[in-house]
Amino acid sequence: MFSATGISVSKPPSENKTFQELVADFTTSLDWPYASQMAVDYDSWAKFALLHCFVGIAGGMLIGFLPEAELSHLYYNTGLEPYAPAIATAALLLGYSVNRYIGKGQAATSAWVPGFIWMLIGVYVISTNWSANSSAEKTRWGYVLANLFGSTLKCSESECLGELFTIPFTASVTYSLGAYIRRLRPSRQT
Repeated sequence: MFSATGISVSKPPSENKTFQELVADFTTSLDWPYASQMAVDYDSWAKFALLHCFVGIAGGMLIGFLPEAELSHLYYNTGLEPYAPAIATAALLLGYSVNRYIGKGQAATSAWVPGFIWMLIGVYVISTNWSANSSAEKTRWGYVLANLFGSTLKCSESECLGELFTIPFTASVTYSLGAYIRRLRPSRQT
C-alpha cells in the first residue's frame, strides 16, 4: 500500500508474492496431482548449491592435497593429471557422505553448476590470452584444451595455470556425483 498526499494506491496481489509463491500458485492452478509439492524455494536452493560446491571444492582440496602430492608421480604427463584424481576422489567421498548434513541435500546434486560456470570463465580467460605468434598451439581452441585438459608437456607454456579452473570444476562434478549416488541408495529406516 502506497500513500502519498492522502491518495492510496495498492499493488496488484501478484506483485506482492515471491517467485516461489507464484510458482506454487501456477502449479496448483494446473490441477496436477502433488502440485503443491512441486514448488521449490529457488533462492535457498541456489545458496545451498553454492555451499555444497564450496564444500566439495575446498574439502576435496584440503583432504586430497597430500594424497595428490604423494600419488601424482603415477600419472604425471598422462590424461589424468589435470583432473587431480586424489582431490576428485576426496570430493566424491565428501559428496557421498557429507551432503545430507548440509542444508538441503537435493542441492548437492547441483553443486556442479557453479563449478561449470567457473570453468566457462576459465575458457574465456584462457582463450583471450592466446596469440598465434607466440603459442605452440595453432588454434585458439587447441590452446584452451591444452591448458585446461592437457598434460604438463602440453600446458607448460602457461605454467599449467588452467588447472586453477579444471580442478575446482572436477571437484564440483565429483561431489555432485557422490551426492547423486547417495540419493540412489535406499535410506535405512531406524
